[in-house]
Amino acid sequence: MVLDATRAAEARALVPPLLRYGRFSPEPGRWVEFDVEIPRAGRHVERLSVVGVTETARGPLYQVELDVRMQPHVEIFAWIVGGPSPEVDRVAVTLNGGDAVSVPVDLPLAHPLLRGTPAGTSPAPEGRAPFAGPTTAEAWDEPAPTGRVKARRSAAVPLVGLLTLEHEGTRWTARATGTGAAPSLRSVPLAIPRTGGGSPER
Repeated sequence: MVLDATRAAEARALVPPLLRYGRFSPEPGRWVEFDVEIPRAGRHVERLSVVGVTETARGPLYQVELDVRMQPHVEIFAWIVGGPSPEVDRVAVTLNGGDAVSVPVDLPLAHPLLRGTPAGTSPAPEGRAPFAGPTTAEAWDEPAPTGRVKARRSAAVPLVGLLTLEHEGTRWTARATGTGAAPSLRSVPLAIPRTGGGSPER
């Protein structure tokens, strides 16, 4: 599968690291919360949710929301086509509840160029409740300025299977999960149209 390097850089900027480095395992209505620590910017909580699914000719299209609970308040919305190789269809962002503009992405989540170069895998300490069980440490090297990315994978964490993620100085740690997630997007985003070039994967 061929992917132009400029499209990889575009996707790294648009698609949240939790989705790029997670293993997308959708459960409509499920949410997972993460404690997030950013150097010199303090701590906040982010909630990742799968809030709906629509059947399409390409497969089930999941609406995923990432609620970044800090100021300014950021919400990221992604529409992901499920299946053996999940693909990000579109991404939209709102700031303090403003209007959303959706941008076509059309790139597979698991493409190697989106995760950097693999830099090792090893067993890691067992996770603790509510995510008890075996974990695996993995690392990748992204182009500068990001550099080394580190994760601990755990099958006990729904939706993305990430117990922790360290990316460009930011650290996510899974803290809670539950059901009952509902869409927070109250209007149809203004959609930037796809261009004629498209993605070679489509």
